[in-house]
Amino acid sequence: MAVFARKASGLVREASLFDTAMFSFMNNALGACLWWIFTCGPYMFPGGHPLYATIITTILCIFNPVLVWGILGASMPRSGGSYVYNSRILHPLVGIAISMINAGFVMTAWIWCFAPMCVDPGIRILAGALHVPYERIQWWVETPAGLYIGGTIANILAFLAVLFGLRQYFRVQNTLLILGTLGVLIAGIFFTITPHEEFVYIWNTVAVAEYGEPSYQELIDLVWEEAPWAMAKTWNWRSTIAWIYPISWLTIYGYIIAFIGGEVKNPRRNIILGQFFGMIWCALFTAWYSVVHVRCIGYEFMHAIGYVDNEWPDWYNLELSPNYIGMACLICDYKVKSHGLRVLCDFLMGSNYLFFNWLWIPFSYIAFSRGLFAQAMDRVGPKWFTDIHPRFGQPVKLLILEFILSQIAITFWAFWPEYVAVSGIEGLQYAAVFATTSISCAIFPFRKKVRHIWEASPARDWKIGPIPLATIAGVIGVILIGICEWALFSCYAFEAFSPIWTPIWFLVGVFAVGWYYYWKRKAAEEGIDISLAYTELPPE
Repeated sequence: MAVFARKASGLVREASLFDTAMFSFMNNALGACLWWIFTCGPYMFPGGHPLYATIITTILCIFNPVLVWGILGASMPRSGGSYVYNSRILHPLVGIAISMINAGFVMTAWIWCFAPMCVDPGIRILAGALHVPYERIQWWVETPAGLYIGGTIANILAFLAVLFGLRQYFRVQNTLLILGTLGVLIAGIFFTITPHEEFVYIWNTVAVAEYGEPSYQELIDLVWEEAPWAMAKTWNWRSTIAWIYPISWLTIYGYIIAFIGGEVKNPRRNIILGQFFGMIWCALFTAWYSVVHVRCIGYEFMHAIGYVDNEWPDWYNLELSPNYIGMACLICDYKVKSHGLRVLCDFLMGSNYLFFNWLWIPFSYIAFSRGLFAQAMDRVGPKWFTDIHPRFGQPVKLLILEFILSQIAITFWAFWPEYVAVSGIEGLQYAAVFATTSISCAIFPFRKKVRHIWEASPARDWKIGPIPLATIAGVIGVILIGICEWALFSCYAFEAFSPIWTPIWFLVGVFAVGWYYYWKRKAAEEGIDISLAYTELPPE
């Protein structure tokens, strides 16, 4: 048997360091993940110390994703995500399986979640910030038709954002990132300049007097009585370590640069720097919020509104969402006297979750198309997977395929929304993608079959003593993922879903293995040994 003739990918290196860093920063989704950290963190792991957890997570994430994905991306600068790395270093079957799990299944599942979540909680948070009566949005956030139509609109806009090429997408992305980050910055300033005693006064003055809410202390006492398991007076180390899991959302997802590695200018430098800048920017914001947000609203109150935001008890009547965005808008409404400035601040703060959450949808299109494109370049998949539109420089047919699959998925969410399922998807992605790729990085310097790639790598001489930095980063990366998986499966909020998601993970893996062997056998019938292609990098 012989290897097949290789062709150029047709993708264009058009992403600068700024584009690459912003792409990394985008997928860390600052505003949305701050909501996740300070709403779901105390609800899932009561008793955590946000600042200590942020410091530990940041140190670990310097190794994974920054070094793990930076070293691999600089050594093998091709588009396709982890597929190129794992298929060359470990085994083609591993590369295909992980790629199908991540690019094929997880990316579609992300759209399943995040498109309807633009409506709820996205529109719900924005409407609350702007004091839009709940009755005006109730149909959208509470009915399957409303969730489906809203999710479909978000999905169509995402499809159009990526259809016309990366350059056009980056314009949309960077505009929304600036607006979203400005909203996070304004909210952080309000927390910084508001002492705790003043916040308590504002809550008791506005929330109680105008909306009939329980007073500050009454709300805390209500949650202690209703759900003592969701509350904590002081922090402990077990919960603090568990908080690494929600905080990692803000620091680990810059790995996505791997999906456009073949489209990055000067990839040996820009991929690893893009990973670092995207991660450290979000880590600094998280550390800042861990101090000023908690100091302003109080540790027990943070836990109390975390419970309220997840459970929405009948006694909560405030228009503002019970999370960091709503609390910042509450302060703004009290402090800012100018109506125009107040509305502008409320809009920027209230929309930041929506902007960051929506950006996950076009990214999922990019990752889905690049992952399947990279597989097909190695003859694992139909030939049309490699078709690149001559004008847009995009695998348009794969984008259309993802639109169809994601619309089917959105239909299911509209009728059966399960917000905790987001953790189920992430648990699969962490175990399959991040752990496996960390192992690849750890053994990369010692694998004979990729010795020629390692020798050409800019990381070849990066060592701590006699040990390659790639190996150290890979080992620490596995430790990080182990902590996150432990936190997820030990969380009471995920108990009901683990019996559902564990077999889903298994079935997706079985499909991925079958996919590889089907195409390998098909190629063999044509006299082609596709395994020979895995001894070299795909062409640019």
